[in-house]
Amino acid sequence: MSELIQEFEKTTTFKYFYSTLLEFDESLNCYVATEKWRNKEAELLTAAWWMFQERQATINQLNSVLNERTKEWIQAIECGTYFENVAKPLRVKNDALQKRIDEALFEMQQLSLMLSKDIDGYEDPAQICQSEGVDMGVRILEKALRGGS
Repeated sequence: MSELIQEFEKTTTFKYFYSTLLEFDESLNCYVATEKWRNKEAELLTAAWWMFQERQATINQLNSVLNERTKEWIQAIECGTYFENVAKPLRVKNDALQKRIDEALFEMQQLSLMLSKDIDGYEDPAQICQSEGVDMGVRILEKALRGGS
């Protein structure tokens, strides 16, 4: 409170009403006159002090809200910076890897299809097993690469 009263005592209102015959009573939170004929000035200065306190409380509340919002904005900016510097490049890299995976799977499926066509009509069990093995391998690899189980 002493800091606040010091701020108040720097105001024009205080300087206008203050007299050496007025004292601040901290226990009553008001100005008191040392002489009865200065009671009116003490009352006016006390009213101004109370209004100053109310205004300062409002300012403190608004500053608190402003500080809170500033923190939120800083966090949002940091998140945006993180996205631009880390997440976005990772997304580009992920997309490139996904493209490579898709191309590799397509090639494997084409090879599997060609093998199946080559052995159609043959009764050689080894070739049939080889074709089925390649098909099964392609399916297992595709599931693993796409994240399936």
